[in-house]
Amino acid sequence: MALSVRWAFHGALVGSVLGEAVSVQARAVDYVAVLATLLMSAVAVADVGYLNLADRRPEIAVAVAVGWRTGTLLRLFAIEAALLGLGGSLAGTAAGLGLAATLSGAVPPALVVVGAVAVVGGTALTVLATLVPLWLAGRPDVTGLLSSES
Repeated sequence: MALSVRWAFHGALVGSVLGEAVSVQARAVDYVAVLATLLMSAVAVADVGYLNLADRRPEIAVAVAVGWRTGTLLRLFAIEAALLGLGGSLAGTAAGLGLAATLSGAVPPALVVVGAVAVVGGTALTVLATLVPLWLAGRPDVTGLLSSES
């Protein structure tokens, strides 16, 4: 939101919600907060990705045992992460554009560009954060996982 206020509204967004005046200004501390939020989000996505892989290790072991290549599995998980990131980014961008339209009465073209960058960035961040647990998982020990499953 800080970037959209900066680019699309030249640093200040003024409007009304339910008859009350609302004013939003982007400050330097807001950009630090955005960066901290992005970093915490990346850690949370990596954690969820690791837990997802840990829960699915037996399935991964079976897939490797029947001939799936590790690269194919990694691509599968990366595509899954990209789709989840894309869905979340689209939902967040739609909510942000809706809020901006409510506050300002219109959606400036610059805000649509910021929304598109947010969708691409959110999807990329999700994929990059998911690559960490994928890299840590490496090639599973098929024999150990299959024997512990029974």
